Amino acid sequence: RRDDHAVVQRDELDAPVTLRLQITVPALAELERGALVLSPPYTVRVNQLATLPTRQTPLLIPMATYQRVLLRIELPPDAVVESPLSRSVVTDGDRRVAVADRVEGNVLVLDRTVDLPAGRVQPEQYGAFVAFARRADEAQASAIRIRVKSARYDRQPQGCSSPSPAGRRARRRRSRSPIACSSPCWVGT
Repeated sequence: RRDDHAVVQRDELDAPVTLRLQITVPALAELERGALVLSPPYTVRVNQLATLPTRQTPLLIPMATYQRVLLRIELPPDAVVESPLSRSVVTDGDRRVAVADRVEGNVLVLDRTVDLPAGRVQPEQYGAFVAFARRADEAQASAIRIRVKSARYDRQPQGCSSPSPAGRRARRRRSRSPIACSSPCWVGT
């Protein structure tokens, strides 16, 4: 549900489009083994550009990609982020992917920047580009575990002990839950 929105720098035609949103998300994370697991949204898969093991011709990146996602997720007061949040910067020439996730009080901040300028990757530089793409995707892809000490999340849903694939799928469908128990999850940029 969108609670508030704004388009920043609407009249500046040369400026990038910036949207500021405040939304309530009822199921941003999934319950797994007594903790909520958040898979960061809006990730750019850099590895899609590096599909071959080697190249004999240059790789053309026809369009520049610049994306900055700054999500502020309000956690309930009794929540603890269990995953280590580390800052990482992955570069390859002018190409850059930065992850600066952090916790500020009871707010989980996901701060991610992808900057891929248009250009060519020469065959002799392609191996380094493949390594960059793999490291960039790894930096963006790690899920974040959040332990909420509320009675609502301390127990597993019924059927969690079933080892069969059908039981696990049913458990995943039943275990979708919001991050916050009593307060909404606010996401904004």
